[in-house]
Amino acid sequence: MRHWFFVALAAIAVQAPAQDVAIVGARIEIGNGKSIPKGNILIRDGRIADIGETVTVPPGFATYDAAGTTVYPGFIDGLTSAGLKIPAAPEATTPPPTNTTAPATMWEQNRRGIRGRVNAADCMDLAGILADAHKAGITSALFSPGSG
Repeated sequence: MRHWFFVALAAIAVQAPAQDVAIVGARIEIGNGKSIPKGNILIRDGRIADIGETVTVPPGFATYDAAGTTVYPGFIDGLTSAGLKIPAAPEATTPPPTNTTAPATMWEQNRRGIRGRVNAADCMDLAGILADAHKAGITSALFSPGSG
């Protein structure tokens, strides 16, 4: 729960440029698979001015102790179906005779929504959606059709 507090705090600090803010002692996810185990973030005039383990907080900064929390480089949308256009499932056909074909568990209509012939990249229309999400601070998302 505290993780989201500091992401929100960073977003608020960026939108309120009148106050300089320091988030200190947090684990900082950089966004490229690397992290800083215990670092500081300085936000000056609404922009991130410095990040690192050895960054010192100048006088006059509002300081927030973030020990034991993680700060991410953006918001994470844990589940969205925005921009996905999944084609309709093919209509079920009469199963073929079992003595001349694969077992029933292998028939495509028995796979409960799994459709190996659907290319996920062809089902995504994300041009406008990604731009809007990025403007809102979302940098990562998990896409799912919602129906399995």
